Amino acid sequence: MTSSETLKFYHNIGSAPARAVLAVLNIGKIPHEVILKDLFKKQTRTPEYLKIFPMGHLPAISLGDFHLSESGPIMTFLCEKYADSLPANLFPKNINKRAKVLELLSFNAAEFRPSVNGLVMLKFMQVFAGEPFTSAQYERATQKIDVILTLLDQLIVLNGGYVAGTELTIADIL
Repeated sequence: MTSSETLKFYHNIGSAPARAVLAVLNIGKIPHEVILKDLFKKQTRTPEYLKIFPMGHLPAISLGDFHLSESGPIMTFLCEKYADSLPANLFPKNINKRAKVLELLSFNAAEFRPSVNGLVMLKFMQVFAGEPFTSAQYERATQKIDVILTLLDQLIVLNGGYVAGTELTIADIL
């Protein structure tokens, strides 16, 4: 990998995790080429895309022959690779602070995003497939999100202003 290689950023503007990665790229003024992918046209399911990113996920990045998908790992990679361009507090060097950031990135992937996606899918099925959802389905979907948002609010108060501590980190951006 040479220093002259351009970082390629694959994303869809409708993806909140992709917008989080884009925020880190913009904060650090990291040069990159944007490659938009249309999920409705299944552009992340083509043989060419799957050859590079076998999981078929967005967001994703390529830098030379290095390929990575999933917003949390991408943001940690960017913070390490472009440390001179990004504020140090985004991914702290202190092992305890860094572990808290990683814990919250994992929580986002395991709990928050699936809950939000569940609600989005209910609406998607209603609008695009003509399958209305019941008030009970909506209640179940929003109840979990409410619990998670309450927890995140508590963490912000407990930690002094941000989810992982007293300064903005990639856990807050995601």
